[in-house]
Amino acid sequence: MENHPRSWLWEGFSVKLDGVTNVYGCSKMFNFNRNAEEVLVASENCFKSVRFDRTDNLRGTTSCVKLPGLPEVQSTFTVLAIDCFTNNEINIICVVFINCQSEEDPLLTEPFTGDLSGSLVGSAGGDQSKCCCINFYSCPNASDDSNVSNPVDYCEQSIAYNPTMVTNAFLTHPNRQQNVFLVPCENSLIHVFTDTSTENSFKFTELPQDETEILFPEFNFDENYLTQPDQPLPLILWMDVFYVPSEERKRLSAVAWENGNVQLSLCQVSTEESETETAVALVFCKVICYDGPVTQLRFFNRSAVDVVNPQVNLVVCTALEFVYVYHDVVKCIFSKVVHVDDSSLESDCVLCCACYDIDMDSTNEIVIGTFYQQIAAFKYSPHRNVYELMWDRKYPGPVRGLQVVDLSNDGINDLIVMTNNTVHIMQHNIAHIAALCKEKLLAYVQKLQNSGNLESLQREQLEVHGDS
Repeated sequence: MENHPRSWLWEGFSVKLDGVTNVYGCSKMFNFNRNAEEVLVASENCFKSVRFDRTDNLRGTTSCVKLPGLPEVQSTFTVLAIDCFTNNEINIICVVFINCQSEEDPLLTEPFTGDLSGSLVGSAGGDQSKCCCINFYSCPNASDDSNVSNPVDYCEQSIAYNPTMVTNAFLTHPNRQQNVFLVPCENSLIHVFTDTSTENSFKFTELPQDETEILFPEFNFDENYLTQPDQPLPLILWMDVFYVPSEERKRLSAVAWENGNVQLSLCQVSTEESETETAVALVFCKVICYDGPVTQLRFFNRSAVDVVNPQVNLVVCTALEFVYVYHDVVKCIFSKVVHVDDSSLESDCVLCCACYDIDMDSTNEIVIGTFYQQIAAFKYSPHRNVYELMWDRKYPGPVRGLQVVDLSNDGINDLIVMTNNTVHIMQHNIAHIAALCKEKLLAYVQKLQNSGNLESLQREQLEVHGDS
């Protein structure tokens, strides 16, 4: 605890929301006007953009985001999940919501039993008789105050089964990459929506189930592992897709169900440039079970800087068994488990997690958020082979989400903590950052002196300045 003081991070600002958010209700995006990241937050039936206001001494602020294609009366719909990715200086946003026309005559939500191919409505302003809707927005660099206040284009789909969350990935084709959104639903099927936009229109279309099974073979779940005979299929609570750095044709995926099952898979995309179609081979697919729901899981690199020889780890947050971390899952799968030392914390239900380099030592740490209103940071100790507690903090409500973003565009990540109706912005202590930067520069100069490269570097600089 003494080596990792709480003063490393302090709460810079907090902003109130108009309603209550959930664990799937926030996503980061990029504002090209300000050249900085922002956080898009959905609270029940409205959207807020969380950012730093450069005209007000870099204070945290929110601006209302109005997305078209949603019911005009806010009380008639509820946002379930949102996600966003940035491609070619355009933010692509996916919003999953329930549309209820009125309290007296709510829409039916029974599972659809017909043909899946007819379960979607592909045109904007189409049939609104479905309860579960998915809207896609294209938000390029706008000149107004908010980067997503007036998206240029959008499309909407209706889906027969109730979705649980949404995340993004991409398909690797021989000559290009195609962005997709993955939407797991109550039928334990993962519906894949691909970007089929043209120069004149913006559109996302659902892949037929047979194509999904070819392009994502890891999602052909074995029902024998998921549930007991004559029992309904469990809900997918979380999933994460990760492309191995320097080897983007290797795709890791992890899926967590409410009954405690977790499936870890590795797929290899064909590297033959002469092939016209994408071939995906399933390298391995393993399932492990916990004694309770798995609330969240995330892949992360152990090193924050080494992308040539990365070690990909998986952190699994559970409702009853706290947190487990699996090291080097590409090679060891579930065999190299590392425990998290929670002896200094009260028994708690972990709701969310984030992984990034907190203390600037080039190694990623783990931050968790819990139902009993606290966050805790853990650092791996190679001597004990355990994740040790760095620090913990209390909050005024359950921690429903964590996001790592660079709101001020200073190269230092901020930690966004989402409670029931408040966004807390955790920043690094600038005095510690300045001292650490000075320490690292002095160490680098000393290393150059010891190797005899400092004088040659100085001569090169003199020659450059002399020529100019």
